[in-house]
Formats: sequence, C-alpha cells, structure tokens
Amino acid sequence: MFDVEITNRCNAECRFCPRSETPHEGLMSDRTFDKVLARILEFRELMEIRTGSSGHGVSFCGMGDVLVHPAAAQRVRMVRDAGIGCQLNTNGGNLDERTGMDLLDAGLQKISINAGAIGADYVEIYGIPFERTRDNIARFVEMAEDRCEVVVVLVDDHGNDARLDEVERFWRDLGVREFRLPDYNNRGGALERFGAENFLTPRHQARAHGLLQSDTEFPRCATPFVWLFISYDGRYNLCSSDWRKESSHGDVFTSSVADSFASRLQTVRERSSPCRTCSLDPTNQIAQLLHVDEPDAAEEQAVQLIKQWSAVTRRLDELKLGASGI
Repeated sequence: MFDVEITNRCNAECRFCPRSETPHEGLMSDRTFDKVLARILEFRELMEIRTGSSGHGVSFCGMGDVLVHPAAAQRVRMVRDAGIGCQLNTNGGNLDERTGMDLLDAGLQKISINAGAIGADYVEIYGIPFERTRDNIARFVEMAEDRCEVVVVLVDDHGNDARLDEVERFWRDLGVREFRLPDYNNRGGALERFGAENFLTPRHQARAHGLLQSDTEFPRCATPFVWLFISYDGRYNLCSSDWRKESSHGDVFTSSVADSFASRLQTVRERSSPCRTCSLDPTNQIAQLLHVDEPDAAEEQAVQLIKQWSAVTRRLDELKLGASGI
C-alpha cells in the first residue's frame, strides 16, 4: 500500500500526535502529485512484470489531515481513474456534506475516521468541536450506504477499555458498523511521553535480540515495505512514523519507487534514526513487552515478527529488490 501524504497540515491538535516535532508543513502541489501517481503506476508495472500481480493501492494519510487539502476529492478521482484502489484517513472535522459527496462521487472505497472519544473527552483529546464531527460522521454513514466502507478508529489514549466500549456504542447507534483499535506507538521516538527508556535498556535489548534470532535474516521493521510512504514534498520518507522527517530516500522527480528500497533496507538493518528509538522496531517491540514483564507475549510476538520479515524479504527477492538484487 502506498501511504501518500497530500498534506501534513491538520485542523486538529491531537495530544497523541507530536506535531511540534515536524520540521516543515505544506500541501502537495499538482505537479508533485502527478509525478507521485506516475511513479506508483511505474511500480505497479514493475510488479506485474516480475511477480505477475500488482496489488498495491493508495491510502491518503500521512501526518496531517487529508481533508485540509482543497483537492482531496480530485486526487481520489485521479487514483481511481488510474485503476487503483483508494482509501483515506481523516479526523472527520472537515467532512462536511459537500466534501463527503465529492469523495463518494470520486470513487473513494474506504474512509477511516479517527474518533476515539465523544463529548468533552473528544474536545480535550482532539481540540476541535465534537458536535460538528458527530454530525459529519452520521451524515456520511447515511450517504455512503454500500458505496464506501466507513471505519471509526478508536485510539486508546486513556488506556480505559470501559471508555472505549462507550464510544463504540455511541457510534454504532449512529450507524457505524466497523471499528479499528490500532496499536499505540511513539511515532519514531518523537512522542517522548511514550517512554523509550523502557525498551532501550541494555538488558531488555539483549534479551529481545536473543528471542528474535532465527535461521533466516534477523527481523527488521516491515512497515517501510508494507506502507510505502511518500511525503507531501515528493520525498520517499522511511515511513509515517518519521515525524521529524529524518530519513529520506530520494524523491519522485529524480528516482523511482524501486530505487528507494536499497537505502530503506540499509536504514532498517542498521536501526539508524528513526528506527533506533521507534516502538515499532522489532527489537524494541520485544524489549517493551519484557519491560512490562510479559515474557510469554514477547516470545509469541517474536515468532510473528520473524515470519513477517521473512515474508517481506521473499517479496523483495521476487521483485529483485532483496539483498542480492540491489
């Protein structure tokens, strides 16, 4: 899946997003988006030639709110006209009736709306009016019917299951049928209150490293190869957790998507920034579980991470983008 950031500006001030850590913000220009779409089509053709399939879609997400961009629906239409699946993420604050209809007419297939709170809790967490978002979501659900899948994302910012159950019931009463509870992460270390010191202790790192040893290559983070991130300025950033935009791997004007894989692989293998302090890094994931004294869960997760990385490396080899093909 291509994670295309048409903007990293946002209308909300979510306390779980380290917006102050982002060095620059902007809107993706028409010229840049045209080149992004051309690179995606180029990569799809490469996949078809080398693997016989081309399953990539486009997710408009990134580090801002997609609907801040005035051409969001137009960009969806361009992707769909190119024969590519398209979804987007939003907080719903700008999902007014006209925008919603434009997105549906453009062929949007799935929308994920981050609305993990209601009432005063919502205002405290997101920093935008709750009533507007509530009305926007309810209206879009009714408009979408079977044209577009609607998912409400329940961010567990409080660690309170009872509160999340209440929030889910609220949205179900308004017609929402699908929900997602994402794993909380520290945005590549940019969200400091997550507590990276918990998983960076030498003892936990060493134990995690031992659990991750396998007969194949030591597992690295699969995210940069599952979600191919393209920044609003056309750069191939490592992933959407790189809020500080420290890890750039070329740009759409000077290199292809495939060209970015060599440096992506080098970054995750070396665990250079932002990987070293990221809670999604496999070693850090296991070290975090060991820190909270969950050794059984750590062993189970290690097995899954080894399998996941093996699948990624097999796919890269099929594309001739593995270690031997770079």
